[in-house]
Amino acid sequence: MPGRIIIVALEGELTVKRLERVDDNLHLVASNPKFAPITLEDKDAHVWGVVTHVVHSLPGASP
Repeated sequence: MPGRIIIVALEGELTVKRLERVDDNLHLVASNPKFAPITLEDKDAHVWGVVTHVVHSLPGASP
């Protein structure tokens, strides 16, 4: 599932982030580069779903 955008409850708070694998660890990565990746090691995280569609076009998406 790395590379996919997921909806995740992280420490009880919902967030939407891209799941990425860095070395042997999974991280949540924001679209905004101002925010540092969040490692999932030792975190209470529950995936609620995988984003498959959006209501509007995203930058870089095919027409």
